[in-house]
Amino acid sequence: MAPPARGRTLEAGRAAAPRARESHPPGRVRRKLRIPGAVDPSWSEIPDACVCTTLRMLSRYASRRLDRVLAGHGITLTEFQLMLTLWEEGPAGTFALARRLRLDPGPTGRSLARLEGRGVVSRPQRWRFSAWVLEPAGTMHLELLEPIWHAVDETLRSEFGRALVTALVREVDRLPAWVPREGRGWFD
Repeated sequence: MAPPARGRTLEAGRAAAPRARESHPPGRVRRKLRIPGAVDPSWSEIPDACVCTTLRMLSRYASRRLDRVLAGHGITLTEFQLMLTLWEEGPAGTFALARRLRLDPGPTGRSLARLEGRGVVSRPQRWRFSAWVLEPAGTMHLELLEPIWHAVDETLRSEFGRALVTALVREVDRLPAWVPREGRGWFD
Protein backbone atom coordinates (compact mmCIF):
# COMPACT_ATOMS: atom_id res chain seq x y z
CA MET A 1 0.00 0.00 0.00
CA ALA A 2 1.28 3.48 -0.84
CA PRO A 3 2.24 5.81 1.98
CA PRO A 4 -0.46 8.33 2.92
CA ALA A 5 -0.36 11.57 0.95
CA ARG A 6 0.77 14.68 2.80
CA GLY A 7 -1.82 17.38 3.37
CA ARG A 8 -5.55 17.07 3.03
CA THR A 9 -7.14 14.34 0.96
CA LEU A 10 -9.88 14.74 -1.58
CA GLU A 11 -12.43 12.28 -2.84
CA ALA A 12 -11.13 9.13 -4.51
CA GLY A 13 -7.87 9.30 -2.58
CA ARG A 14 -6.33 12.22 -4.49
CA ALA A 15 -4.05 14.38 -2.38
CA ALA A 16 -4.62 18.10 -2.04
CA ALA A 17 -1.90 20.63 -1.48
CA PRO A 18 -1.24 21.36 2.20
CA ARG A 19 -2.81 24.55 3.47
CA ALA A 20 -0.67 27.64 3.53
CA ARG A 21 -0.06 29.02 6.99
CA GLU A 22 -2.66 31.62 7.90
CA SER A 23 -1.28 35.15 8.25
CA HIS A 24 -4.01 36.50 10.50
CA PRO A 25 -4.08 36.26 14.30
CA PRO A 26 -5.44 33.01 15.80
CA GLY A 27 -9.09 33.15 16.77
CA ARG A 28 -9.94 35.79 14.18
CA VAL A 29 -11.78 34.53 11.11
CA ARG A 30 -10.50 36.04 7.91
CA ARG A 31 -12.95 36.61 5.10
CA LYS A 32 -11.99 35.04 1.81
CA LEU A 33 -11.94 37.60 -1.02
CA ARG A 34 -13.07 36.67 -4.48
CA ILE A 35 -12.36 38.07 -7.89
CA PRO A 36 -15.60 39.71 -9.07
CA GLY A 37 -17.34 38.76 -12.29
CA ALA A 38 -17.15 34.99 -11.77
CA VAL A 39 -20.70 34.52 -10.50
CA ASP A 40 -24.13 34.83 -12.00
CA PRO A 41 -24.44 38.57 -12.81
CA SER A 42 -27.95 38.66 -11.32
CA TRP A 43 -26.43 37.91 -7.90
CA SER A 44 -23.30 39.37 -6.40
CA GLU A 45 -21.59 38.68 -3.09
CA ILE A 46 -20.63 42.26 -2.37
CA PRO A 47 -19.04 41.60 1.06
CA ASP A 48 -16.38 39.26 -0.32
CA ALA A 49 -15.47 40.95 -3.63
CA CYS A 50 -11.95 42.42 -3.76
CA VAL A 51 -12.50 46.18 -4.10
CA CYS A 52 -9.17 46.85 -5.83
CA THR A 53 -9.78 44.15 -8.42
CA THR A 54 -13.36 45.27 -8.91
CA LEU A 55 -12.29 48.86 -9.61
CA ARG A 56 -9.54 47.71 -12.01
CA MET A 57 -12.01 45.56 -13.94
CA LEU A 58 -14.53 48.41 -14.07
CA SER A 59 -11.81 50.79 -15.23
CA ARG A 60 -10.65 48.47 -18.00
CA TYR A 61 -14.24 47.86 -19.13
CA ALA A 62 -15.09 51.56 -19.13
CA SER A 63 -11.93 52.74 -20.88
CA ARG A 64 -11.68 49.96 -23.50
CA ARG A 65 -13.79 51.74 -26.14
CA LEU A 66 -12.07 55.07 -25.77
CA ASP A 67 -8.66 53.35 -25.72
CA ARG A 68 -9.41 51.77 -29.08
CA VAL A 69 -10.56 55.04 -30.64
CA LEU A 70 -7.54 56.92 -29.31
CA ALA A 71 -5.14 54.20 -30.46
CA GLY A 72 -6.47 54.74 -33.98
CA HIS A 73 -5.35 58.36 -33.62
CA GLY A 74 -1.95 57.41 -32.21
CA ILE A 75 -2.44 58.54 -28.61
CA THR A 76 -3.03 56.85 -25.27
CA LEU A 77 -5.77 57.61 -22.78
CA THR A 78 -3.22 59.30 -20.48
CA GLU A 79 -1.99 61.49 -23.34
CA PHE A 80 -5.60 62.37 -24.17
CA GLN A 81 -6.26 63.32 -20.52
CA LEU A 82 -3.13 65.50 -20.47
CA MET A 83 -4.19 67.27 -23.67
CA LEU A 84 -7.73 67.79 -22.32
CA THR A 85 -6.39 69.24 -19.07
CA LEU A 86 -4.17 71.70 -20.95
CA TRP A 87 -7.12 72.58 -23.22
CA GLU A 88 -9.57 73.15 -20.37
CA GLU A 89 -7.27 74.62 -17.70
CA GLY A 90 -4.43 76.23 -19.65
CA PRO A 91 -0.64 75.90 -19.33
CA ALA A 92 0.68 73.77 -16.47
CA GLY A 93 3.89 72.14 -15.32
CA THR A 94 4.49 68.41 -15.22
CA PHE A 95 4.00 68.15 -11.45
CA ALA A 96 0.75 70.14 -11.55
CA LEU A 97 -0.61 67.95 -14.36
CA ALA A 98 0.41 64.78 -12.51
CA ARG A 99 -1.29 65.98 -9.31
CA ARG A 100 -4.41 67.04 -11.19
CA LEU A 101 -4.79 63.63 -12.87
CA ARG A 102 -3.46 61.62 -9.87
CA LEU A 103 -0.56 60.31 -11.94
CA ASP A 104 3.10 59.73 -11.15
CA PRO A 105 5.20 62.65 -12.48
CA GLY A 106 7.84 60.45 -14.15
CA PRO A 107 5.53 58.73 -16.64
CA THR A 108 3.57 61.99 -16.97
CA GLY A 109 6.73 63.75 -18.16
CA ARG A 110 7.43 60.95 -20.65
CA SER A 111 3.86 61.17 -22.00
CA LEU A 112 4.24 64.93 -22.43
CA ALA A 113 7.57 64.40 -24.22
CA ARG A 114 5.87 62.00 -26.68
CA LEU A 115 3.13 64.57 -27.29
CA GLU A 116 5.79 67.23 -27.79
CA GLY A 117 7.46 65.00 -30.39
CA ARG A 118 4.14 64.90 -32.28
CA GLY A 119 3.84 68.68 -32.12
CA VAL A 120 0.63 68.79 -30.06
CA VAL A 121 2.13 70.28 -26.87
CA SER A 122 5.23 72.35 -26.19
CA ARG A 123 7.24 74.06 -23.47
CA PRO A 124 8.01 77.62 -24.55
CA GLN A 125 10.77 77.79 -21.93
CA ARG A 126 13.16 74.85 -22.00
CA TRP A 127 13.75 74.15 -18.35
CA ARG A 128 12.64 71.33 -16.10
CA PHE A 129 9.74 73.04 -14.31
CA SER A 130 8.39 75.14 -17.17
CA ALA A 131 4.74 74.99 -18.14
CA TRP A 132 3.40 72.91 -20.99
CA VAL A 133 0.98 74.45 -23.48
CA LEU A 134 -1.38 72.89 -25.98
CA GLU A 135 -0.41 73.74 -29.54
CA PRO A 136 -2.98 74.51 -32.29
CA ALA A 137 -2.40 70.99 -33.70
CA GLY A 138 -3.37 69.58 -30.28
CA THR A 139 -6.51 71.71 -30.19
CA MET A 140 -7.49 70.46 -33.66
CA HIS A 141 -6.87 66.88 -32.54
CA LEU A 142 -9.15 67.35 -29.52
CA GLU A 143 -11.86 69.05 -31.58
CA LEU A 144 -11.83 66.01 -33.87
CA LEU A 145 -11.99 63.57 -30.93
CA GLU A 146 -14.50 65.48 -28.79
CA PRO A 147 -17.71 64.11 -30.41
CA ILE A 148 -16.36 60.54 -30.19
CA TRP A 149 -15.38 61.08 -26.56
CA HIS A 150 -18.87 62.40 -25.75
CA ALA A 151 -20.53 59.45 -27.52
CA VAL A 152 -18.47 56.94 -25.51
CA ASP A 153 -19.22 58.85 -22.31
CA GLU A 154 -22.97 58.88 -23.02
CA THR A 155 -22.95 55.14 -23.71
CA LEU A 156 -21.25 54.47 -20.38
CA ARG A 157 -23.62 56.81 -18.52
CA SER A 158 -26.53 54.90 -20.02
CA GLU A 159 -25.04 51.50 -19.11
CA PHE A 160 -24.06 52.42 -15.54
CA GLY A 161 -27.03 54.62 -14.65
CA ARG A 162 -27.17 58.05 -13.08
CA ALA A 163 -26.70 56.92 -9.46
CA LEU A 164 -23.49 54.96 -10.08
CA VAL A 165 -22.01 57.66 -12.33
CA THR A 166 -22.74 60.33 -9.73
CA ALA A 167 -21.23 58.21 -6.94
CA LEU A 168 -18.08 57.45 -8.98
CA VAL A 169 -17.49 61.09 -9.91
CA ARG A 170 -18.03 62.23 -6.31
CA GLU A 171 -15.52 59.67 -5.03
CA VAL A 172 -12.88 60.69 -7.58
CA ASP A 173 -13.44 64.35 -6.70
CA ARG A 174 -12.72 63.45 -3.07
CA LEU A 175 -9.43 61.68 -3.81
CA PRO A 176 -6.37 63.47 -2.46
CA ALA A 177 -3.79 64.72 -4.93
CA TRP A 178 -0.45 62.96 -4.72
CA VAL A 179 2.33 64.86 -2.98
CA PRO A 180 6.11 64.32 -2.95
CA ARG A 181 7.88 63.07 0.18
CA GLU A 182 11.26 64.60 0.89
CA GLY A 183 13.83 62.41 -0.88
CA ARG A 184 11.55 59.35 -0.94
CA GLY A 185 9.42 59.68 -4.04
CA TRP A 186 5.66 60.08 -4.22
CA PHE A 187 2.82 58.88 -2.07
CA ASP A 188 -0.89 59.41 -1.89
